[in-house]
Amino acid sequence: MTDFFLVGTLLGLVVSLLHVAYLSRIVTSSTNSVTSGTRVSALNFAFWTVGLWILMGAYLLGFWLIAVVFYIVFKAFR
Repeated sequence: MTDFFLVGTLLGLVVSLLHVAYLSRIVTSSTNSVTSGTRVSALNFAFWTVGLWILMGAYLLGFWLIAVVFYIVFKAFR
């Protein structure tokens, strides 16, 4: 069980870093990126994104595994 949470947390970390890169690209490409308030807002979004993805990584991994099992079962009995 501990390994499952560790893998889920690491998966959440990887996905969060990709998500933060996406958010920072959106913020820097906006027309209002000159102001410092936008950068602070982007940094706030980045911290929340990383934190929530890491926190919920194990739960999402579990839901994805359950979804794959259901998909395979329903696909087999069509």
